[in-house]
Parts: sequence; C-alpha cells; structure tokens
Amino acid sequence: MYAAKFGVLRRSSSRRRCVLAAHSMKCVEARILVRWCLQDTIPICPPILSQHVALASAAMGRAWVQQQLSEVVENKEQLRTMLIEVLGEANVYGGQGAIYLMVRLPSLASGGPADDVEVVRMFARDEGVVVIPGSSCGAPGFVRVAYANLPRAKCDEAISRLRKGLARLTSLC
Repeated sequence: MYAAKFGVLRRSSSRRRCVLAAHSMKCVEARILVRWCLQDTIPICPPILSQHVALASAAMGRAWVQQQLSEVVENKEQLRTMLIEVLGEANVYGGQGAIYLMVRLPSLASGGPADDVEVVRMFARDEGVVVIPGSSCGAPGFVRVAYANLPRAKCDEAISRLRKGLARLTSLC
C-alpha cells in the first residue's frame, strides 16, 4: 500500500534503504514510510492464509469485524466469569490482547501443584473438553484455555464441560 504511494517497489527489510528513500519525501510521508519499513524488521511472518483472511476481513468492513470481535469478547467474559467463580480471581491470568486465559490449577492435597498434562488428559477423556498444558507454554501447574475459535453456543457448552472438570479437580485437592 505505501509502496505504491511512495514509488517504492518493495518493502525493504533494510532500515538504511528506507531512511534513504524517505529523505526525498515530505516529512509526514517519510515518517510513515520509515515506521512501515522498521515494522518489516520485526521477526514475524504470518502464513499466507492468515494474510488472505486479514485482507478479506478488511474488505468486509468495520461493522463485520466488530460483530466477529463482539462474539470473542462475550466468550472471554463468560469463560473468565466461570473460572473466577470456580478457582478465584487470583488464579486467572490474561485476556488482554490474547485469545486465551492462563489458569493456575489448584494444589493437590499433598501440597504440590496438579500435573497439568494429566489434568489435560482427564478433561479430554472425562469431560470432552481440550485445553493446553501450561508446561508446554513454560508454565507448569497451569492450563491455557482458548476462547476465540468457537461460536457462542459451542463456547457455552465447552465452558459447562470445563466447569465440571474443574469442580471434580478441586474436589480431589
């Protein structure tokens, strides 16, 4: 987009080229181009499919995007409310800028944290709900619970199943 406007053929990953290209432009346009080129140096590479989804979302317009996001926000609020009711607010983390919550599992009667991998297996086997073990994210004793990829009704069902699993887990602790 800026490349066409400013006559740059490609986005350069070299800051120096961007700064040199920006010297001949108006001040505001130059700052935009330099920021754009510096952003290019951040080591993230979204897959092509994700880029196409982002473009299609932009083409659908702001109202459509806001409707999709409102469902994600509702999912998060319902999930967060349930987790706080069952485990307490001090054990629920995240949800700002992410599509998951990190949840500290209750301690076992022995005093140690619950084995998050075993808890994940138990939830999948007994409740039909899948979460990610915290140890796979560098946080043993936690689980990571995503909430963005389910329609509202399915998320309610998943929250209900997770509540049952957590209630059972807390009864064991």
